[in-house]
Amino acid sequence: MTEQERRALAEGLWANPLFHDMFDRLETNATQLCIWAQDDEQRLLAALRVQTIQNLRTDCEEALRSTPARKNAPA
Repeated sequence: MTEQERRALAEGLWANPLFHDMFDRLETNATQLCIWAQDDEQRLLAALRVQTIQNLRTDCEEALRSTPARKNAPA
């Protein structure tokens, strides 16, 4: 995959409202599991799930930022 293809796909993914909605829902559900956990083990697992979701979202955003911007072809 070329840098231009990677950048275009990353921009498309980040611009898609479904991407953000999906992560928001996953994080909300995991947070609710953490709040309503029956014991410390369940609470810890749910907290780790929240942290993983947040890290993945951050990694996706960082991947978009680290991909060089597209350059127009010379005329």
